[in-house]
Amino acid sequence: DIVMLSLYSPAERMELSLYRNQLIHSFVPEALILCSLYAFEKFSGGVARVERSDLLLMSKYLSTLLKREFIFKPAPSISHNFNGVLDALIRRQILTPVGDSQVVVNSEYDTTPEADNKGTAMYLFLCALLWPFIDSYWLAALSLFHFLPDRNIPTHDLISQTQELGETLYFEGQLDLYEAISKETISNAFTLFVEKRILEAVHVEGRVASSPILRLTPAYRSEAALADYVHEISLFKKRSRNYRSRRYKGAAAHTDVDDALRIIRKRTAYVERQID
Repeated sequence: DIVMLSLYSPAERMELSLYRNQLIHSFVPEALILCSLYAFEKFSGGVARVERSDLLLMSKYLSTLLKREFIFKPAPSISHNFNGVLDALIRRQILTPVGDSQVVVNSEYDTTPEADNKGTAMYLFLCALLWPFIDSYWLAALSLFHFLPDRNIPTHDLISQTQELGETLYFEGQLDLYEAISKETISNAFTLFVEKRILEAVHVEGRVASSPILRLTPAYRSEAALADYVHEISLFKKRSRNYRSRRYKGAAAHTDVDDALRIIRKRTAYVERQID
């Protein structure tokens, strides 16, 4: 058996992420497209040939999800930026065209020094730049279960609850990236959820709140609606290393997302019993 040890402590990971975030803006357009392609591979369970039009739609979704994290290059349309970046990925041999309308990750390895910047290795490196942000938004979506069945929660309490949930999932194995519990990114996620009409602010007459009080909008006041949204974001989420290990092989219906949903349902049920 091989013993896997983490090279960095959680605190060291947070320090390293500071340096990463100072450089990430140079790679965001490429990373958005490749994380979108990763979603197709994750859904299909292997290498996927993806239509350019489908990849564009998925990239639009992801760029909208992360719009509060990055400033995107002005362009006549997202299609204009998309085509330019996709063509650059093909020229650098990170992606390979298939026919006139499809692309696939270039999985061929080369031992020459100039090959270090192409193929699968570069694909995963660029995806890894956005995975902490995607995990934060997935975690924030999971934390929406705290509002059920019909609760109002101050924003600062919601962020604290989300960070506590993130730590639980990190140590349980459903969340690989500790930096996903970043307070700033989680706060941005809830701001986005308000813009998307998933959450809404509650005005309490005669009370001055230190932070906005939030609640779910009617369309999202059910476990089914929230679970669908969690699964929607989870397509872009990195597969948890624990669920790629021997322990979980053969358990096709047993995923990190399913277990995370089980944990948050258990937490919210406990809170509800305490209130009653």
